[in-house]
Amino acid sequence: VIARHRPSVLLDKGEYIPRYYNPGDVFDEVHLLLTNHDQPDIEMLQPSVGRAKLFIHNLPPPDFRYSLGWSAPFIRNWIQSGIQLMRQINPNLIRVHNNFLEAHLAQRIKGVLGIPYVVSIHHSDWQFKDTWQKKLLSLAQVRFEASSMQRADAVIAVYESNYVYVQDLGGNDPHLIYNMVSDQITLKRSYKLSTPPRLITINQQIKQKNPENILRAIAEIECEYWVVGNGPEHESLVALAEELGLGEKVHFYTGIPNQELTGMLPTFDLHISHCDVWGMSKTVVEASLAGLPTLINAHPIKPIPEYNDDWIVRCANT
Repeated sequence: VIARHRPSVLLDKGEYIPRYYNPGDVFDEVHLLLTNHDQPDIEMLQPSVGRAKLFIHNLPPPDFRYSLGWSAPFIRNWIQSGIQLMRQINPNLIRVHNNFLEAHLAQRIKGVLGIPYVVSIHHSDWQFKDTWQKKLLSLAQVRFEASSMQRADAVIAVYESNYVYVQDLGGNDPHLIYNMVSDQITLKRSYKLSTPPRLITINQQIKQKNPENILRAIAEIECEYWVVGNGPEHESLVALAEELGLGEKVHFYTGIPNQELTGMLPTFDLHISHCDVWGMSKTVVEASLAGLPTLINAHPIKPIPEYNDDWIVRCANT
């Protein structure tokens, strides 16, 4: 598995699901090749590969600035290091998260060693262009995003909007396979309102998922509100709750293990979310499987395909 994300961060948030990197316990070994310096606790990460033996490798690419946006001459040695590592590992299959520099590496490995690779798309392309830095990054990544999917042996889209993106770029053999979620989700049996009603938001606390307007709204109603997640907006959300005088009404949790959290979902009355990411959130999938009603904002740019049949309640982000 070639990935840019940092497993240590996901472990701290409790997000990992058993066998996430080894669905069905198909593989005897799973090698996680991280394009960063992250050193996750291998024992804590072991459940994510099931019965397989887990190996972790680090291969950070050259600095984006000094390599002139990962220009070919400046990443040649990095590519060769990745190919050499794959010679040693000799994997049956490479899975790569997203279709950017990491997927370009998988494409080059396949060209030399013939190892098949599958790309899984977890992003919405417009998210990468809301600052000048992200626009610059997008200009560099556009060199990789189409060719890496076209030369892949298959492409996985984790929600329908991703699937549209994959098709638009001519991704080879596309499949819509939703994000893996816990198979231990408990079903909600009673819809009698708690006293007071219990609401929950589970999101990474970034600009596109900032629940500040939910905090402002609950100031006017009797309820108990859980905010589960962490990110750059966390401290400002805690400060806003204090400013609004929410006191014991709101409870912040930076991380709860996924199995424990999904088991708690039926004890709430409403899952409530602000999400401007163009795609069906994994937390909406989990809440829906638990039978927990969801209230979410309408997408500010274009409708999310999965939400078109009015099975989910949408409103303005107010």
